[in-house]
Amino acid sequence: MPSLQERRKALQKILQSKEFAKSELSKRLLEYLVDAADRDPPPKETTIAIDVFGRQEDYDPSTDAYVRSVIYKLRRKLERYYQHEGKNDRLRIIIPKGQYHVEFRRNRAEQRSNQLLTQIRRWKKASFALAVLASLILLFHFVRPLLRSSPTHELASSPVWNTLFDSPKPVLVVVGDVFMFLEYRNALDSWRLVADPYVIDDRDFARYKKRFPGEEVYHTSFSMLPLSTVETMSAIIPFLHDNSKPFSVKLASRVQWNDINNFSIIYLGGTSGLHLLRHLTTLTHFRFRPVNRYFIIDAKRDTVLRLSYKDPGTMSEVYRDEYAYVAKIPGPENNVVYLFFGMDYNSRVSSVRKMLDGSFLQELKGLAEERFGQFPRYFEVLWKVGGYKEAAYKHEIIYFNKLESSPRPEQ
Repeated sequence: MPSLQERRKALQKILQSKEFAKSELSKRLLEYLVDAADRDPPPKETTIAIDVFGRQEDYDPSTDAYVRSVIYKLRRKLERYYQHEGKNDRLRIIIPKGQYHVEFRRNRAEQRSNQLLTQIRRWKKASFALAVLASLILLFHFVRPLLRSSPTHELASSPVWNTLFDSPKPVLVVVGDVFMFLEYRNALDSWRLVADPYVIDDRDFARYKKRFPGEEVYHTSFSMLPLSTVETMSAIIPFLHDNSKPFSVKLASRVQWNDINNFSIIYLGGTSGLHLLRHLTTLTHFRFRPVNRYFIIDAKRDTVLRLSYKDPGTMSEVYRDEYAYVAKIPGPENNVVYLFFGMDYNSRVSSVRKMLDGSFLQELKGLAEERFGQFPRYFEVLWKVGGYKEAAYKHEIIYFNKLESSPRPEQ
């Protein structure tokens, strides 16, 4: 049982609410029931009729339903109050159905939210640390021995990567994390984490709240890392390490404009995890829309390629065609930005690993010389990735173009 002070505080907040402002009868009844909460046994229908409504001693509830009617109305008013004005109250006053007394309950939504937020914070720290740890394990036990036998220094001097390694600026590896928010489902009396394709940053979330003002949704500062994170990091980090390039790692949701100015950027992830970096896609011909719709647009704004992808589910064994996209674009402060996009697991992993594959780079070089006479300093390339769940075996380049230097994007 909550303390007397807590109960009185909860009662006064209800009595002063808009819901109860013009209902003196409901106020009087609620005050009586709260004061009677310590009584044993609790007040009966007859007692309430006499004490609260001034009925005579011979009041017969079998022929007079007045008390039941007022109790019903009070219960409904309390429900409406907690749906709106009092939805965040820590202590709730409840009248159980069929009863004539009140109960005090802690706000389960708040308790569950706090518990979930605590779990999320712990999981967030643990998951990111686990991703980094797993990357390091793969680095020292699996990937690095393989890369020792591959020409990593030759790759670093290739026209794809030479701008990165010639620059004195350190590298920031940016991991695309998906925006998440908490939503309370009244029908299920529970909270759930939501990733909405139309809500990918704080501005989208603000618009979402305006569209659905009645929804109980909260920003959690928590985001989700794609399954491909470890694989992509375990490919790029050894490459940077073996070529003695200083680097650090950061979630895309934490990136600031100072980072974009002071580092060369390598982005790994999907389009929904770009956050601030999505402004840099205006320097390419690549455009994207929610729900996995993608476009390659030429200088006249005519659509050259229109692509779409429907996720068959992580457990699906069906053959799937995905698309991997890579762009190398000029940074705002004599630096360089690499964007590695993928629609799903196979294409995200492929976007990095194929650009570290000497034979694939030779194929790109041949295309570049055929079309432009030489390999362009800045470029974009898109290829189809065919295969099954976490097993890609088909790669087909379907678009390759050069990019020119462009003005710094607006901040």
